[in-house]
Amino acid sequence: MVSKDIEENRVSIIIPVRNVEDYVEEAVKSLFSQTYKNIEIIIINDHSVDRTRSLLDGLAKLDSRLKVYDAIGKGKVAAFNQGWSVCSGEYIFLFAGDDVLPNNSIENRCLLFGDGVDVATGKIKSFSNNKKYDGIVYPKKNAPNLSGGAAGFTREFANKIFPIPELLPNEDVWTSLHIRAFAKKINWTNDIILNYRIHENNSMGFGVAFDKKSEIIGSRNKAYKLFLEKYKNVLDLENLNYLDGKIKAEGLRKEGRIWSLLFLGGVSLKDRLANISFSSELTYKVRVVLEKYLSGR
Repeated sequence: MVSKDIEENRVSIIIPVRNVEDYVEEAVKSLFSQTYKNIEIIIINDHSVDRTRSLLDGLAKLDSRLKVYDAIGKGKVAAFNQGWSVCSGEYIFLFAGDDVLPNNSIENRCLLFGDGVDVATGKIKSFSNNKKYDGIVYPKKNAPNLSGGAAGFTREFANKIFPIPELLPNEDVWTSLHIRAFAKKINWTNDIILNYRIHENNSMGFGVAFDKKSEIIGSRNKAYKLFLEKYKNVLDLENLNYLDGKIKAEGLRKEGRIWSLLFLGGVSLKDRLANISFSSELTYKVRVVLEKYLSGR
């Protein structure tokens, strides 16, 4: 049982959804069953054309903590921003309509807050009908997962992140850059706090053709330039150099300049190899074959 002192803090869970009729009931019911009860579930229906909205209406009748809104803008990031504008929690968590939370996920992360902690996170584990993508833990090593679905934020820290630029396809890079640059204290558990469903319609484009995957990666990586433009006058040298390396690597990746990427200074070997794997049709094919071994890091 969660102590009353801890559960005094309301948690807002913001979820953009679009055409997830096959998954949304399982996702939302995993929130209903959380051991941490003081939550508000804010779902923004991003112009779904399947049964998603009607399923959500039925779920909302089962639990008053669920509030469903129709999207004003269009796209995942616009939906997150809309959810942020109406949420009231002291802690902010982001979620997806096709994933599943272990029933102690919110509690485990809330226990990590306090003593100046800005960000509380844990590990993610994938599940999929495709064995290649099933059972991957992110990250494999003893380190925090800083992706949007894993990390929870204090409201004060979330104020730095939101609004997210709406030309970005998702929140992950933008949130992780804020954590890297501005989080005074990060606390994490090695427990699995999110079960990440991988399927053919994932926004990350698992298993798609190279041209499509390259487009997805390029759209995500726009966050580096946007972040630098916004914060260049307040970032320290370490973060400026990090962003410079990321931006240069993306330029080389788009041009397919594998050798230049391999010897690019100021960028970790892991990042150089990741960019190489998305820089040509051949290297991408190799990555797809070895996906389970290369993922998780």
